[in-house]
Amino acid sequence: MEKQKLIKLIDVAAGRKKADLVLKNAKIVDVFQAKILTGDIAISDGYIAGIGGSYQGVEERNYTGKYVAPGFIEAHIHIESSYVSPEEFSRVFIPRGTTTILADPHEIVNVAGLKGLDYMVNAAKNAKMDIRYMMPPCVP
Repeated sequence: MEKQKLIKLIDVAAGRKKADLVLKNAKIVDVFQAKILTGDIAISDGYIAGIGGSYQGVEERNYTGKYVAPGFIEAHIHIESSYVSPEEFSRVFIPRGTTTILADPHEIVNVAGLKGLDYMVNAAKNAKMDIRYMMPPCVP
């Protein structure tokens, strides 16, 4: 991250600068403490700069009664078993809260070799989620 962006994030978090966007009065799911808190979420340059306090933003949205939770991470999946492309896979999973997957493409790599792996990696570039690939451990 560039130094100026980091300085801006710190200033937003400290309340010295306005965030680009503030979600006001959201119900924030804290998965570490197993609690639901009510507060603001300050977003700056696409990053969450602060949670909880009373932040000011260039744009502010009333999130009273709305829940905000971290995205889920699917730690092991075979996209090719779903019989859809990585892009279509992400279109189905994103609305259900999964934002990142760690995919093991061993099925397609067993059949198509490096061409199969290249396809999966390139097809994931248009996906709306973060798709990371493991290197298949059990391929010829």
